[in-house]
Amino acid sequence: MCRGSISLLRVSASDLPFIMTTERGPNFERFVGRWSENEHRAALSSPEFAYFLGKRTGERPIGFVILTGIRQRKWKTLKIEATTGRCSDD
Repeated sequence: MCRGSISLLRVSASDLPFIMTTERGPNFERFVGRWSENEHRAALSSPEFAYFLGKRTGERPIGFVILTGIRQRKWKTLKIEATTGRCSDD
């Protein structure tokens, strides 16, 4: 359970190092692929993807969410919690 409120903020290219470091953490390969920076940049500019960072006020990001299938309304959500390595695929 998370303590306090968490804000979801849109990701910019400057947030990609956090996402790429997180997805390369131990045991993450069971849940997520490992895209290159160019692949993430392409997804960030695509209308099919929406990236968000989870942050508490004044703190570093604690995880990220990637929504896919936006235009087709075929939602696929992948949530990653960076501090614990927990992942869920909805």
